[in-house]
Amino acid sequence: MFDLVKNHASQYVLLTQISTKILEVNSLEELRKIIPSSIKYLLDFDRFVMIVKVPDEDKYEMYPLFDHRTIVQGTDKLLAPKELTELNGPALHCLTCKAPFVYNDDQFTKEEVTDPLLENKLFNSYLYCPLKYKNTFPGVLAFAHRKPDMYEHTDVELATILASWLGISVNRWQVQQQKEQLNLQLKETNQALVTFSHAASHDLKSPINSVMSLLNLVENNLVSGAEREETMKHMRSTLNRMALLIDKLLQYALSGRSDEFSNVNLNTLMQEIKSDLHDSITTSNAEINYEDLPVIKGVEIELRVMFQNLISNAIKYQPTGNTPVINIRHKNMAEHHILLVSDNGIGIPEKHLKAIFTEFTRVKTNNQYDGAGIGLASCLRIAKGHGGSIRAESEPGKGTTMIITLAKDPAPPDSIL
Repeated sequence: MFDLVKNHASQYVLLTQISTKILEVNSLEELRKIIPSSIKYLLDFDRFVMIVKVPDEDKYEMYPLFDHRTIVQGTDKLLAPKELTELNGPALHCLTCKAPFVYNDDQFTKEEVTDPLLENKLFNSYLYCPLKYKNTFPGVLAFAHRKPDMYEHTDVELATILASWLGISVNRWQVQQQKEQLNLQLKETNQALVTFSHAASHDLKSPINSVMSLLNLVENNLVSGAEREETMKHMRSTLNRMALLIDKLLQYALSGRSDEFSNVNLNTLMQEIKSDLHDSITTSNAEINYEDLPVIKGVEIELRVMFQNLISNAIKYQPTGNTPVINIRHKNMAEHHILLVSDNGIGIPEKHLKAIFTEFTRVKTNNQYDGAGIGLASCLRIAKGHGGSIRAESEPGKGTTMIITLAKDPAPPDSIL
């Protein structure tokens, strides 16, 4: 009797030491390195795993902490974590009941469940204990032994205390994972917002230039009568679109969310873009051709920014003295729209055809053309946000064709670009 009490006392002293180690580590990998060797003196097992809920996902990961097979193979290397897309059998029973669970027979068969401890018939005793943190249960601690009837009341008590301490550590890891994921999402969203806002702000300059040019005509009495009225109408229309774009940019800045998808008539959109680019089109004598473009599902402001950027580039990147000719065509596919924006500009070397869609990347042109290297990166984000992509086909001196693929039924937008 004395020896039994002494043994139990030693186990609880060891458990206290193990608990201290658990609170000192900051990752599951560190836990996996220090826990198995210590727990082997606390509980007897041939296999020991920890099943952990993946933060914000409907799946679990199984972390082998000790496996008899590694001993047979003569190595201490831990097996890699295994993803579990579903959880049932005794592990699920343990989480559902929120209590330890011991069994020593074949009431759960390999064919009926996807449980990491039942993937072979080598074990006869099982002990499952839920990881617990306050009122949450982030996973399961599980032991298996080849001998039957190995786990008794004392083992359950020790496993329950151990699982509580591990629950604290796992919860801390999960919170850290969520924090890192949120920080990453915040960084990506902020970068997307900066990219989009820069592109949209740049595009605001075009209608401003158009309005200034038209105002110059009116102020200097270069237009009169019906032409003057048409000019004033053009200016009002352009200013209204500028106000709308500014409102949309404010919405992006405040919430980081896109509009809901709506039906966007690309013929109407192109006409409005031509109006906004009136000044550069007039100055360069650019010719922009399109017809029979489709009505597509998308976020109107994003599509406007993308196509205006592509058309602006086609006008800008021209050989000296060349008249820009831009053709916009549509190909109807089963699940996608394909839009092609072709020009007769300077072209792009093949080695740069992918890099041009990377932020702050510009093809060297002897500084003849200004730009920050953001526009096409924004276009790529927009295309991806519409379930598609964008790529370029080009040869130096022979112009460029931008090939935009947009899904006919894109997934609803939930964040900026």
